Amino acid sequence: MVQVAFAATLWGTWSLFLRPANLPATVTAPMAIGLVGLLVLPAAMREEKRSLSRATGSLLALSAALEAINVVTFFGAMSVTSNAVAVLTHYLAPVLVALFAPWVEKQRVPRARIAAALSILGLTLVLQPWNTRPDPRMWLGAALGTVSAFGYAGNVFVLRRLVHAMGAARAQFARCLLAAALLMPGVFLGPAPARSVGAFALVAIGAVIPGAFAGLLFARGLPLAGAARASVLTYLEPLVSVLVGILVWRERATGWTAAGAALVIAGGVLVSLREAPTKQNQRSSGGEQ
Repeated sequence: MVQVAFAATLWGTWSLFLRPANLPATVTAPMAIGLVGLLVLPAAMREEKRSLSRATGSLLALSAALEAINVVTFFGAMSVTSNAVAVLTHYLAPVLVALFAPWVEKQRVPRARIAAALSILGLTLVLQPWNTRPDPRMWLGAALGTVSAFGYAGNVFVLRRLVHAMGAARAQFARCLLAAALLMPGVFLGPAPARSVGAFALVAIGAVIPGAFAGLLFARGLPLAGAARASVLTYLEPLVSVLVGILVWRERATGWTAAGAALVIAGGVLVSLREAPTKQNQRSSGGEQ
């Protein structure tokens, strides 16, 4: 559990690397994804090689596209708005997974609609649409964060199948490099970033610490913590990210923001919790836990 909690805490520190770098998301996203993929290469080489079927290739392409959308829009949200808005809209993803699970995986997630209602209410409190002087950058950041949530949620369904077909490390290596390649045109089409070795070094460090290292910690801690506990512990990320925004970047925090953040996190935790199996379910599964 400590490893999972530490991983989620590190994920909440992305702004410490991205904001000082001051590079556009079209540059930081492919760089970070590509480096994470390369750092996974040693583990991928140790995994058993499996033949790549046409179906697996399609899954790989779809997962890479969704990963590219997820990361570039999330990084974009963090570059234009507060940590609170960016990370809380991004963390709609678990609720989206719960809502779409009955159609995609024929699996009903209890309390999904209640969680969705809590999350929508929470984001309403954070965004405060009744404000007479709306901030266009805040709304742009919220839109980007929401798109990243859809990209992340979609990848949850795809990645489960891809990992089964390729292996965890090989799937991570391949999809990260392919996602980076998909985003590379944006590096040349977007505005030319200022040439600064320090800026690129910060993004590289971010790819190592909250990127590859945190991912490795989570992967190692997941079997010990269990899926239910781990999914709840990941909500340390938005908490840490909001605190970093307040303490480091001096972002303004109001009572509305605190209440909205609590509701969004409560909605995610609600769908992350697993109900204890009933006696009927135990009998139907042969008594296995």
